[in-house]
Amino acid sequence: MDCHRLTGRLASRIRRYRRSHPGALFYGGPGEAAVQRANNIIAVSALVPMVLVTIIYNGNITELTLIRVLLLIPIYMFGTWLGARCFKKAPAQIFRKAVFVLLIAIGISALAF
Repeated sequence: MDCHRLTGRLASRIRRYRRSHPGALFYGGPGEAAVQRANNIIAVSALVPMVLVTIIYNGNITELTLIRVLLLIPIYMFGTWLGARCFKKAPAQIFRKAVFVLLIAIGISALAF
């Protein structure tokens, strides 16, 4: 089974339990890696404000939430920087396979937690 089918199947199973990550759809399709990456960045950037509005509207922002945000922002920023650096340096096929591995790990952790 090729990695496109495996990622697609995993994404469809995750969707049943939690919201799916659009990266599985963007990176799973044909096309240049730069275009897929741009599509993923745009989609996630559009989704984050909607999620925040929902969380705020439902009153789910607590002191613990803000502490977690402060702790996770540096990790998120480092991951973003590392991903951008690897995207520029690594060959497209290797970067693509690494993205699939990360998406599978995210899917498994979403099912586990």
